[in-house]
Amino acid sequence: PNSRTVFGVLNEHAEPAKKPEKAELLASIDTTKKLLAEWREMNMSLTHALNEAKDSSRFLTKLGKAMKPCYESDLVNIKELLPVIMSNMKMIYILSRHYGKTIRMTNLFARITNQLVTRCKQVVYGGNRVSLIWDRKSSDVVKNLEESIQLRDAYVKQFHMAAEEVSKEKKSGEKKIAAPSYKKSFASFNLKRIFNHFHDFIQRAEKLHDMFSAMEQYKLFKDHHIDGIDTILTEFNQVVRDFSLREHDLLDYNNSAFERDFVEFNMMNSRVETAVEELISTAINSRAPIMKKINIMA
Repeated sequence: PNSRTVFGVLNEHAEPAKKPEKAELLASIDTTKKLLAEWREMNMSLTHALNEAKDSSRFLTKLGKAMKPCYESDLVNIKELLPVIMSNMKMIYILSRHYGKTIRMTNLFARITNQLVTRCKQVVYGGNRVSLIWDRKSSDVVKNLEESIQLRDAYVKQFHMAAEEVSKEKKSGEKKIAAPSYKKSFASFNLKRIFNHFHDFIQRAEKLHDMFSAMEQYKLFKDHHIDGIDTILTEFNQVVRDFSLREHDLLDYNNSAFERDFVEFNMMNSRVETAVEELISTAINSRAPIMKKINIMA
């Protein structure tokens, strides 16, 4: 071929954009690259979601079984099963790539806390309605409130025990399953988010404990048929009745109206207690001369 023919061929390939069909090919390649990048991003998202779903099936399903008593059992049984729940949380933290992260572990613990508080309320109220509590025996309410306090204490204790175990396993050179070195300790979790709801709930529970303990105390006075006590008990029962008619959600610590009425209840209760003390003192003093005469005659 002559020089002009060769030059023509080289020129044709050196400047492909000058030809309409070549420009379309380049545009098609650019579009394909963009679609490929989008596909890769979508594939990574789907893979991440699939792995997270596997983690959910493997770890959260097992945790859900351990948590089942927290939805239907009594508080004593739940307290006894806390080590099982904490063991599951340790395994999630150590083995799960998706849930074994500080923020997700904090959220999981917060959800456990919320359910424990919800179950405590149900047990104390005697059901899902606040009004049911006024139909219960005061001694049973006091017992359930004490169990709630014990459950909170055991929950906090088990958490710190699990945290210590994780830290020890990380530091030791043993071959048993341990948290990877890059994972932080339980102490890095947001403890306020995990525990504050329970702490605030227990502060309110302690006030209810005082109230229903007073109710149980006056019930004992009535059962012992102390002379002159009926009038005092009538006054106290009226105080309790007035309090119940206000229909407070007794264990909702955000209900500020309860705090005001509880102060009023305590003031009324103090007056009733003073009246009871005076009654008992009078009864003792009136019997003293009689006992003295009996001793003299003896």
